[in-house]
Amino acid sequence: MISHRSSKRNWVQGGTYTNAIRPDFATEDLIERSAQIGDSYNRLLGRSLLVGAFSRAAFAVRLYHAPAVVLMHDRRDPPSFCYANAAALELYQMSEAQIKAMPSHMLADPAEREKRAEMLRQVEKYGYVEGYDGIRVLGNGARIEIENATVFNVTSNDGATVGQATMFSSWKPA
Repeated sequence: MISHRSSKRNWVQGGTYTNAIRPDFATEDLIERSAQIGDSYNRLLGRSLLVGAFSRAAFAVRLYHAPAVVLMHDRRDPPSFCYANAAALELYQMSEAQIKAMPSHMLADPAEREKRAEMLRQVEKYGYVEGYDGIRVLGNGARIEIENATVFNVTSNDGATVGQATMFSSWKPA
């Protein structure tokens, strides 16, 4: 669960960040994607992703500005990112266009990609995995270890799986 009462973030030592670009919150696609992420998290884990009750548009804005990293990839082959909040863009040092153009496995360290693939198979089978740790590659090539990530299936209103999302708020240099 992400609380907006705390703005604490764990920063990569020595890292420099570009300003994350705020997406157009008026788009129905972004509002729907945010709702799918939040609804799926709530249904699978039995708790809310954000503290409080919000309209769909307000939820999209709050999720985008949440202090935790939230990313989602779609079900294409290979899966590509279709959602990244401001914390993700800042951490990975990429624009929204850059991260959405990237297959999601490319952020995983090459030596860790099979471990990541196995974790995603577990998510596909059981709906979610909590406590995942793994090495990720930033836009500048630096490596970090994400800690205690929650990875979960994201479904549409009709129950079809549309992708998988991850949420984490802790990382350190690898």
